[in-house]
Amino acid sequence: MVHHARTSNALLFVLLFLFPMLLSGRWFPKTLPCDVEAFESTVRVDCSDRRLKEVPRGIPGNATNLTLTINHIPRISPASFTQLENLVEIDFRCNCVPPRLGPKDNVCITPPSIENGSFAALSRLKSLYLDANQLSKIPRGLPATLRLLSLEANNIFSIKKNTFSELRNIELLYL
Repeated sequence: MVHHARTSNALLFVLLFLFPMLLSGRWFPKTLPCDVEAFESTVRVDCSDRRLKEVPRGIPGNATNLTLTINHIPRISPASFTQLENLVEIDFRCNCVPPRLGPKDNVCITPPSIENGSFAALSRLKSLYLDANQLSKIPRGLPATLRLLSLEANNIFSIKKNTFSELRNIELLYL
């Protein structure tokens, strides 16, 4: 009878405490250098100011918002967001801050390289923030679902006529 009571208590613990954590998205690898917050259908992954050199692996597949601001990520490729098709917002600001804007510990000489098509597979992406990265051109192959594109505080001085032709849903463009 004592064994049965222990088993019941263990099962009750799993059902009341562990199972809800798994469902909420709060269960993520301890190696993930980011904060994860889940609320209803939104899963925010905040990797701000972690001195990251790449987009971390192990981001939950149900993540909807990904913040990668104030890091040192030199390269973005299509592989950077593999299995993250639920993303609706990516904030990649200040990974190469222009010297005039500071902070001095995050100023860089070589701007990040964003490969064409890096965001193309993200069919739910609505907002993309690429501010303050010293970019000289707008990445090609952006998803048609984008509604907001922010490119402020970069080195973009000319825009080709057809640059935004595929962005039929764009509502806000910050240059």
